[in-house]
Amino acid sequence: MAQTIQRAYLTLLVEIQVLKIFTMTKFYKIKNTITNEYSSGGSHPHFSNKGKVWKSLGQLRSHLAMLKPHGSDKVGRFHLYDDCEIIEYELTEKQTISMVEEILGCLERAKGNKT
Repeated sequence: MAQTIQRAYLTLLVEIQVLKIFTMTKFYKIKNTITNEYSSGGSHPHFSNKGKVWKSLGQLRSHLAMLKPHGSDKVGRFHLYDDCEIIEYELTEKQTISMVEEILGCLERAKGNKT
């Protein structure tokens, strides 16, 4: 009975995680084409090897809108991206593994090591 409940719980957790992953299949980064570094985002972006990942195109657009100059007398920070491009990453499924079976197998092996 306890293992059945545990299995159902693990199944639910895995299904929730899979749904979270597949609702965000595209990711975005801003890459400087000269330095090959990525933007950190935020109101004062800098560039690094990792950079920020935007989870939607809307979030990326919000970041860019924040940097645009507002009004003709303001300079803004939008010029930081003059030598940049937007990189779009797409999550693709390569292999499907039953997480429930894998987790239960790990639990069984751990239980066997304790005895």
